[in-house]
Amino acid sequence: MQHPVKRTVFSLILACLCSGRLLADEVVSPSPALPVDQVQIEAALRPLVKIASQGDKSAPEQIASQIKSLAGKTGNDPRLHYLHGLALLKNFRHAEAITAMQAGADHKVYYFPIHHFLIYEQVREKKYEAAIESLVDLSARIGDPGQVWTSEVDRLDAARWLGRMVVFLSGPCGDQVAAKLISQAEPVMRSQMPEVYQGAMEEGATEVHAEHRALQVQLLSKVDESAAKKAGLLKENEQKKLDLETRKKELSTYEREKAAVQEGANNHWLFLVHR
Repeated sequence: MQHPVKRTVFSLILACLCSGRLLADEVVSPSPALPVDQVQIEAALRPLVKIASQGDKSAPEQIASQIKSLAGKTGNDPRLHYLHGLALLKNFRHAEAITAMQAGADHKVYYFPIHHFLIYEQVREKKYEAAIESLVDLSARIGDPGQVWTSEVDRLDAARWLGRMVVFLSGPCGDQVAAKLISQAEPVMRSQMPEVYQGAMEEGATEVHAEHRALQVQLLSKVDESAAKKAGLLKENEQKKLDLETRKKELSTYEREKAAVQEGANNHWLFLVHR
């Protein structure tokens, strides 16, 4: 099972920098228009995508400089800060990356990958209460027709991921407090979203359950394989033990026969000498 919060930063880089999702321009239909023209934002972002994807050590500083000069033209679009965070992560500057992501988190445009990353960090640090509050906020934003999202795809992805997180915190997370909190929060989350997003949330939950079952089958298969291997080794060791015992008996019989022959020969010579 793909761990619901272990979708690594590098998979986010691949998803956003290589697939072009970062520049998605499909505006969610019930939301108001994005504050800044998408063509203008795309023109500003493309050079930064190239800088971030190259992973040069100077990339974070280059992007930070560009953010300052582009802020006015792009409305300080959160994707600028996301790119900055990715560049920092690629250079193993984790703490700075969190700060960069947070800089884009409070923007009126809700860019889901930023919040995905920040909630993941809360869970990774076992800040479950804060993480669940963030998930409740996410569900409210998913269901708010007045909330500006970068794309409908992001909104649906967020709902599916929300479902995965609910399942994870309910059990596999292994924290009873988190499980109790998420069970209380789940009805609130669902009530804040239209049916289409509740359906996407359910899809995410179903995915996790299916992955968990597949892992269980795989684990049981490995256990059976290990047990069979252990039984085979025990049988092999028992056979070796039997072979060794047989060999010992054969050697013992041989030694007795050899001693008997030697004793017979000695007796024969004594008879001839004393005759």
